[in-house]
Parts: sequence; C-alpha cells; structure tokens
Amino acid sequence: KKSSPSLPSPPSSTSSRHLEDDLKTPDGTFNTFPIYHTEVEDGWHSNVHCIGDNFQEDAWKFRSCHFQNLCFDTEEKTYAIFASPEQIELEKALEHSALVNFSPSSSMNTTVALGGINPKWGNERIATQWYPKILPLDTIKSTGYYSLHSNTTLVPYHSLAGFNPGHLVWDDFLPIYTLLTAFGLLDNHELVLMRMNVEPAMWASCQRQYQKCKPILTKFLPLMGMTLDQISTQNDTMVTIKNQKEMKSKYICAPNGAAGLGSLTDHGLKLHGWIPKDYTTTYNHGRGASLYAFRNFMMKNMGIEPEATKIHSAPYRIVISVGSSAQSNRSTNFDKQMQLLKEHISNKKEHGGKGKYDVEIVQVRLSSMSVMEQIRMVSGASIFITMCGGGAISAMFLPRGASMFAFYNEGDGEGGTPARLDWDLLNNIGYLRLHWLPRPQKSYTRRGKAMEGPGQHDYDAFVKLVEHELDVISHTNDY
Repeated sequence: KKSSPSLPSPPSSTSSRHLEDDLKTPDGTFNTFPIYHTEVEDGWHSNVHCIGDNFQEDAWKFRSCHFQNLCFDTEEKTYAIFASPEQIELEKALEHSALVNFSPSSSMNTTVALGGINPKWGNERIATQWYPKILPLDTIKSTGYYSLHSNTTLVPYHSLAGFNPGHLVWDDFLPIYTLLTAFGLLDNHELVLMRMNVEPAMWASCQRQYQKCKPILTKFLPLMGMTLDQISTQNDTMVTIKNQKEMKSKYICAPNGAAGLGSLTDHGLKLHGWIPKDYTTTYNHGRGASLYAFRNFMMKNMGIEPEATKIHSAPYRIVISVGSSAQSNRSTNFDKQMQLLKEHISNKKEHGGKGKYDVEIVQVRLSSMSVMEQIRMVSGASIFITMCGGGAISAMFLPRGASMFAFYNEGDGEGGTPARLDWDLLNNIGYLRLHWLPRPQKSYTRRGKAMEGPGQHDYDAFVKLVEHELDVISHTNDY
C-alpha cells in the first residue's frame, strides 16, 4: 500500500478487524474507554494527512494533521506512529537538497501546535510544537497493540487557559470541533481527549493552574460529550487490564487521531481585543455556519435537541446576565437597564404597562447555574444582555434570530481605547444580531483611570434599540 498526498483509506482488513474487536469483550480500559488486544496484520501501519501549511518557518502554528493509527506509549508517556516501508522510502527521497520545496501533505517530517497560541507567551511557546515519534513497524509487530473502538478519534491537545469558561469553550473546545470537522471525524466518532503537559509549563495554562481548571472542566466537559474521569494528561492515564493481567503491549492505538489547534481558536495569533492591532485581522470571517453547527453539537451532547429556526413568540424573553465577570470593572448588575425595560418596553401591569411588548425579563447570575440550566434559559431568549468577555459564552446557545447586547468598557484597552473583547468571534456569529454598547457603568480601567458612566443619551439609545429588535423579532415568522 503506497502513501498518497491525499487522505488514504485504511486497509479493509484493518477495518474489519476493528469491527470484530468491537463485538468482543474488552481486554481492559484506557481512561474508561474499552480496549482490545490486537495483533498487527499485514497492511497495518500509520498514515498522516496535514493541512494549513503556509510554507513559512512558523508553519507549525497553522498546520493540522489527521493520523490513521495514532498510538500512545503507556511506558514512555509519548505518542507514536508506525511508518510503512513506502513511507520510509518517501521520507528518504525527500531528504535530497533539491527537494526543499517539494511538499507532500502526507509527509511525516512535520510538526503542529498542540493548542492555541497565547500572544503573551514568549519564546517558550515553542514547547507546544509537537509531533508523535515515528517508529518502524517492527517495533510493534511482536507485541501487537491495544485498540480503542473502531469509531474512536484520539486528540492530544494543550489547554490555553481552561480555568476561564470563555477560553475553555472558544480556545479549546471550538478548535477541537473545527479540527474534527476539517477531517470529517465528527459524525459517528467517539472522542477521546488527552490534555498534554509541556515543559516549561505555559503561563495561565491548566498545567500551572489545574486546581482552578478542574471545577471548570467538570462543569463544561459535557458540552464535548465527555466527563472529567475520561480525560487525563499523558502523565496520569488510567489503564486497567482484565483479571489484573500484565499488559501484552505498551501501545494503545486509535484508528483515527488528530492534532494541531494553533490557529483554530477564536483569536488565532492575536489578543482578544485589548489592543488596536487586534482589530486589523479577523480569524472568524465566514465562520457563521460552523459556529451554529458548533452550538448544536454542544446542545446535542447535553441531550438537548436544538430548537427550530422559527421559535420566537410572546412573551419574549429578555435575559440579563449579571456579575458575568470576576473583574470588578466588568461586573455589573444592569439594574438601570432592568428598570428601563420595565418602564418603556413591557406592557405588563406590574411594570406599569406603558410598553408595547409582552416580555419576560429575567436577571440571572449564570455562573451559579449548571450548564444545562444556562442552555435552557438562554436558548429560549429573544434578547440577551451581558458584558463582553468569557462570561458571554452562554450567548452561543441563543436561538437563530435572537439579539445580543454586548456591553464593553470604552477606555479599558491599550492607551484608553475600546476593549470589545472577543469581537472577532462575536461579530461573525451569523445566527444572531450582535450590538456593542459602551459605558455599562461608571468604573475604572485596569490601570486605575476613571471611566465615564452612561448618560441619558445611552439610556435613550438602549431603549430604542430594544424596541427595534423586538419589532424585528416579533415579525420573524412573517418571512
């Protein structure tokens, strides 16, 4: 079997063998997933297909790869792939100095970024550059390997800052989802994640702050269809062998694997909107459909069927997210906005009855709610009011046609510039209408400089915008 620059299909004998294994009693488990000892058959080997190369020295930050037969070495705590004779001959041929620009996507002489790149990291970011060891087939033939299910995809990744829900969902989960969809590894595939530690440990990473990450992972991992006991680092995997027998092989292999999240985060290689330079490039333009599919993927993993497109009807729910940030200058209760909605929008007698619309106005502290409760609350909302930042991730679950009011601190960015955090992602969520509103409250910048609070003109514009959006939403089903 010869290597191909395009994604090769696994040998039919390998596929049938895996299907047979799936019907057997497991020989043990790997991080709770069943494993089956399997002999190496003729034609079995690893393949790779990589995309995203920009032909520059830093191409590893942009590259993503799909592996067939990606294996984890339980003794050395490393990953390995096993090259076919044809692969070895190809790599030898590519060593010729005249072939420096000969770039097959199936070459194993390459690297990827395990996780998103934090621009605040210095040269130590090179530690996230990764590739599995390339070993000859003879290394595994005598012992065989333990195979995960035939529909399993193994994803080694590095968590950028998983102690923050926004970073976890948009810098870890979204890139993993994008990686899987890029290679067609999402539908009918069981996901096995392994969080990779690197040396040195990156600033703000889960490796440094796991005690902060653990409760956030516990809470949000179900969005990926997983639980905390199913995920580990490479150094603390849990392998059990049936009847306490010794392992026949140190290798645990998945039929499919994928890695390379470097530029698949919501911000790529830039910051989230703190400095003017962040606004000169975009990584999410045209990503609206995939972001909606990501929303639906997470909801289905929670056992919630995404609602149909046309769901807006009275009473129109307006959700106000209070205290959505741990940062004091981004933590507000929106009491004034709540008052304005009651006085000018609601037609309920208990609110004065001056408004035009039958609305349900709800102030919630989402951080105190389970993920399931958050989804049920937000997915039935017509308007969602929040501060920008990681606490705004629940907006992902808004229904198609809803409106999001994202408040931001006008002078909290570098040099007193606006800090529209996560603007790149939020501005490209095509299934909802996003509006940016400055001056949520009188406060101070991160550097202690006073920021002006809202004036009457802000309140008047807020009311007019809500009226406009409810007019649009109330006629959604007319089109």
